[in-house]
Amino acid sequence: MSISDKARRFDQAAMRERLQGPDMIQKNKAVRYPQKTDSSIFAQVTQTLQRADVLADPPVEERRKYRIRLSEEAVEDWAAGVSYEVGTVVKILAEGEYAYFECLVAHTSNNDDATTANTGLWEPVEDDIEAGVLGFTGNLLETIPWFQVGDLVEVVSKSGEWLIKGTVTRTEKDGKYSLVWDQDKKRAMAVFK
Repeated sequence: MSISDKARRFDQAAMRERLQGPDMIQKNKAVRYPQKTDSSIFAQVTQTLQRADVLADPPVEERRKYRIRLSEEAVEDWAAGVSYEVGTVVKILAEGEYAYFECLVAHTSNNDDATTANTGLWEPVEDDIEAGVLGFTGNLLETIPWFQVGDLVEVVSKSGEWLIKGTVTRTEKDGKYSLVWDQDKKRAMAVFK
């Protein structure tokens, strides 16, 4: 078989894939892409991780978690008669704009007046919420890759904590790194000693 025949067969296979739906393509490929469901919650990364730099002027503080902004559809409206867990974020429509609140004490809401949601049970929340990564409990600074500001990520709330659905790999053991994330170049780089 000549090289042009191989190229033609590849082109024909690519054309067939374009005509198939994404579900069919996924069944035929080794790489699996996440499927969006109606219950998917998305957020945008507004602040990424940061290593401390005491020599910088002014000094840079370490950030071990991401900050995310939930899409408006991701946050449920506050409602009476609902059992809320600590860390649950709700929204309340007031004067045409949404205000966001985080639950401070586990409780069942018992008042149908949404303006009372900011009592001692709730704390106003700015748009940004702290988030970790699902399935990873260590120091995220010791992982690669890092999600970048502006990235759209799928998130989940577990036990009142928001977690990014993603895969990170730990690259540090006993204080020694094999790879580190270079935030300036936005890529993993090997560490040589």
